[in-house]
Amino acid sequence: MDEKTSFTSEIGRILRESRDVNNDQVDNKLRLAVALAVRLHISRSPDDKAHIGRMLGPAFAQDHRRMRFGRNNLIQARNSRSTWR
Repeated sequence: MDEKTSFTSEIGRILRESRDVNNDQVDNKLRLAVALAVRLHISRSPDDKAHIGRMLGPAFAQDHRRMRFGRNNLIQARNSRSTWR
């Protein structure tokens, strides 16, 4: 796989090429499992670049942004929302 092809296109190419090969039932189940794993991987990684900027990020990044804008740190903000028990 060279740097110009994406992971998704390479897996698609491999699956298309494997359709012509005569395989037994175990290979078909294995191919189906690989295809499902790839589909799950693709669905969990956000392809929409617009949503990346709207994600909160790790707690360290949230805390850093809050402190830079002069707000309370993240621990104080989380503790102030509920009463102490």
